[in-house]
Amino acid sequence: MRSRRSTLLAACVVTGAAIAATTTSVGTAAAHGDDGVFLPGNLLVSRSVYTGDAGTITAGVTVLPPGCTSGCAVANSNGSYPGVFDNDLVDGSFGITAPIFVDQVTPSKSGRCGCFRPIR
Repeated sequence: MRSRRSTLLAACVVTGAAIAATTTSVGTAAAHGDDGVFLPGNLLVSRSVYTGDAGTITAGVTVLPPGCTSGCAVANSNGSYPGVFDNDLVDGSFGITAPIFVDQVTPSKSGRCGCFRPIR
């Protein structure tokens, strides 16, 4: 376990150093917390958050794809994560929609990661 912690710490230090090395200057927009502005030298991290739940799809009942009238399949898994993605076995085009977020990591003057700022 200790070796994993050391590896993780080393990765964080290397990442922080890489961010610091590529940073030009943090502009006035970042200093004032102006979200929505991508600044040179900052790191952008994208993430998605699945918002469905078990009731979104009912296994054995929900017809796939939605609105299908012929050659349809029935869901084999409910809407809970991660099993919801097993529905691609009966519907090759199965997919979900989920919000996507982009966070901007701003480096601090000390070279360590400053903060995550969500871009809306």
